[in-house]
Amino acid sequence: MENPTALEQARQLFARSWAAYSQGELLEAEKLTLEAKAIWEKEMGPESLPVSTCLNNLGRICEETNRPEEGIEWHRKALALRKKLLGDHPETAFCYGNLGTALAAHGQFEEAIDMLSAAIETFEKCGNTNGHDVEGYKRNLAVCVDALSKPKTCCACR
Repeated sequence: MENPTALEQARQLFARSWAAYSQGELLEAEKLTLEAKAIWEKEMGPESLPVSTCLNNLGRICEETNRPEEGIEWHRKALALRKKLLGDHPETAFCYGNLGTALAAHGQFEEAIDMLSAAIETFEKCGNTNGHDVEGYKRNLAVCVDALSKPKTCCACR
Protein backbone atom coordinates (compact mmCIF):
# COMPACT_ATOMS: atom_id res chain seq x y z
CA MET A 1 0.00 0.00 0.00
CA GLU A 2 1.22 3.49 -0.83
CA ASN A 3 2.71 5.56 1.96
CA PRO A 4 1.21 9.09 1.81
CA THR A 5 4.17 10.53 3.69
CA ALA A 6 6.66 9.03 1.25
CA LEU A 7 4.62 10.25 -1.73
CA GLU A 8 4.56 13.76 -0.30
CA GLN A 9 8.32 13.56 0.23
CA ALA A 10 8.73 12.55 -3.43
CA ARG A 11 6.55 15.48 -4.54
CA GLN A 12 8.62 17.88 -2.44
CA LEU A 13 11.89 16.50 -3.79
CA PHE A 14 10.57 16.82 -7.32
CA ALA A 15 9.47 20.41 -6.71
CA ARG A 16 12.92 21.21 -5.32
CA SER A 17 14.51 19.54 -8.35
CA TRP A 18 12.47 21.75 -10.67
CA ALA A 19 13.52 24.84 -8.72
CA ALA A 20 17.19 23.79 -8.91
CA TYR A 21 16.84 23.11 -12.65
CA SER A 22 15.24 26.53 -13.18
CA GLN A 23 18.17 28.15 -11.40
CA GLY A 24 20.73 26.28 -13.50
CA GLU A 25 21.80 24.01 -10.64
CA LEU A 26 21.69 20.95 -12.86
CA LEU A 27 23.63 18.48 -10.73
CA GLU A 28 21.46 19.29 -7.71
CA ALA A 29 18.37 18.92 -9.90
CA GLU A 30 19.62 15.54 -11.07
CA LYS A 31 20.26 14.33 -7.52
CA LEU A 32 16.83 15.43 -6.31
CA THR A 33 15.09 13.94 -9.36
CA LEU A 34 16.79 10.60 -8.80
CA GLU A 35 15.70 10.66 -5.14
CA ALA A 36 12.08 11.43 -6.07
CA LYS A 37 12.16 8.73 -8.76
CA ALA A 38 13.41 6.13 -6.28
CA ILE A 39 10.58 6.90 -3.85
CA TRP A 40 7.92 6.81 -6.57
CA GLU A 41 9.31 3.52 -7.89
CA LYS A 42 9.14 2.02 -4.40
CA GLU A 43 5.70 3.38 -3.55
CA MET A 44 3.93 3.25 -6.92
CA GLY A 45 6.01 0.77 -8.88
CA PRO A 46 8.48 1.42 -11.69
CA GLU A 47 5.71 2.03 -14.21
CA SER A 48 3.95 5.19 -13.09
CA LEU A 49 3.48 8.64 -14.58
CA PRO A 50 5.61 10.39 -11.94
CA VAL A 51 8.47 8.01 -12.77
CA SER A 52 8.07 8.76 -16.48
CA THR A 53 8.27 12.48 -15.72
CA CYS A 54 11.48 11.92 -13.78
CA LEU A 55 12.94 9.93 -16.69
CA ASN A 56 12.08 12.73 -19.10
CA ASN A 57 13.61 15.38 -16.84
CA LEU A 58 16.76 13.30 -16.35
CA GLY A 59 17.08 13.19 -20.12
CA ARG A 60 17.04 16.99 -20.34
CA ILE A 61 19.49 17.34 -17.45
CA CYS A 62 21.93 14.93 -19.08
CA GLU A 63 21.65 16.77 -22.39
CA GLU A 64 22.40 20.05 -20.67
CA THR A 65 25.37 18.61 -18.76
CA ASN A 66 27.02 17.36 -21.96
CA ARG A 67 26.01 13.71 -21.56
CA PRO A 68 23.91 13.29 -24.71
CA GLU A 69 24.04 9.49 -24.93
CA GLU A 70 22.82 9.15 -21.35
CA GLY A 71 20.14 11.77 -22.00
CA ILE A 72 18.92 9.90 -25.07
CA GLU A 73 18.61 6.69 -23.03
CA TRP A 74 16.56 8.44 -20.32
CA HIS A 75 14.30 9.86 -23.06
CA ARG A 76 13.89 6.39 -24.60
CA LYS A 77 12.79 5.01 -21.22
CA ALA A 78 10.38 7.91 -20.65
CA LEU A 79 8.84 7.42 -24.08
CA ALA A 80 8.43 3.66 -23.65
CA LEU A 81 6.72 4.17 -20.32
CA ARG A 82 4.42 6.92 -21.56
CA LYS A 83 3.44 4.84 -24.61
CA LYS A 84 2.59 1.92 -22.33
CA LEU A 85 0.66 3.99 -19.78
CA LEU A 86 -1.03 6.57 -22.00
CA GLY A 87 -0.92 5.44 -25.63
CA ASP A 88 -1.68 8.33 -27.99
CA HIS A 89 -1.64 11.28 -25.62
CA PRO A 90 -0.08 14.75 -25.62
CA GLU A 91 2.40 13.65 -22.94
CA THR A 92 3.48 10.76 -25.16
CA ALA A 93 3.85 13.17 -28.08
CA PHE A 94 5.98 15.41 -25.87
CA CYS A 95 8.28 12.46 -25.09
CA TYR A 96 8.59 11.60 -28.79
CA GLY A 97 9.55 15.21 -29.42
CA ASN A 98 12.09 15.33 -26.62
CA LEU A 99 13.75 12.16 -27.85
CA GLY A 100 13.74 13.45 -31.42
CA THR A 101 15.27 16.74 -30.37
CA ALA A 102 17.97 14.99 -28.34
CA LEU A 103 18.80 12.71 -31.27
CA ALA A 104 18.97 15.67 -33.64
CA ALA A 105 21.29 17.56 -31.31
CA HIS A 106 23.55 14.51 -31.33
CA GLY A 107 23.52 14.28 -35.15
CA GLN A 108 21.31 11.18 -35.36
CA PHE A 109 19.06 12.79 -37.95
CA GLU A 110 17.34 9.73 -39.43
CA GLU A 111 15.98 8.49 -36.12
CA ALA A 112 15.30 12.08 -35.06
CA ILE A 113 13.06 12.48 -38.11
CA ASP A 114 11.11 9.37 -37.12
CA MET A 115 10.64 10.56 -33.54
CA LEU A 116 9.75 14.15 -34.45
CA SER A 117 7.27 12.92 -37.07
CA ALA A 118 5.73 10.62 -34.46
CA ALA A 119 5.46 13.56 -32.05
CA ILE A 120 3.61 15.67 -34.59
CA GLU A 121 1.36 12.77 -35.64
CA THR A 122 0.53 11.93 -32.02
CA PHE A 123 -0.29 15.55 -31.22
CA GLU A 124 -2.55 15.62 -34.30
CA LYS A 125 -4.33 12.42 -33.17
CA CYS A 126 -5.04 14.23 -29.91
CA GLY A 127 -6.43 17.27 -31.73
CA ASN A 128 -3.37 19.47 -31.25
CA THR A 129 -2.36 20.75 -34.67
CA ASN A 130 -0.47 23.83 -33.56
CA GLY A 131 0.96 25.39 -30.44
CA HIS A 132 4.42 25.96 -29.05
CA ASP A 133 5.50 22.31 -28.83
CA VAL A 134 4.05 21.28 -32.19
CA GLU A 135 5.60 24.25 -33.98
CA GLY A 136 8.96 23.61 -32.31
CA TYR A 137 8.96 19.97 -33.36
CA LYS A 138 8.03 20.97 -36.91
CA ARG A 139 11.01 23.36 -37.01
CA ASN A 140 13.32 20.66 -35.61
CA LEU A 141 12.00 18.19 -38.19
CA ALA A 142 12.76 20.65 -41.00
CA VAL A 143 16.32 21.10 -39.68
CA CYS A 144 16.84 17.32 -39.66
CA VAL A 145 15.45 16.86 -43.17
CA ASP A 146 17.68 19.70 -44.38
CA ALA A 147 20.74 18.19 -42.68
CA LEU A 148 20.16 14.85 -44.39
CA SER A 149 19.63 16.43 -47.78
CA LYS A 150 23.05 18.10 -47.83
CA PRO A 151 25.88 16.12 -49.40
CA LYS A 152 28.47 14.89 -46.94
CA THR A 153 31.99 16.09 -47.52
CA CYS A 154 35.23 15.03 -45.98
CA CYS A 155 37.67 17.46 -44.40
CA ALA A 156 39.97 17.37 -47.46
CA CYS A 157 37.10 18.44 -49.76
CA ARG A 158 36.40 21.74 -48.04
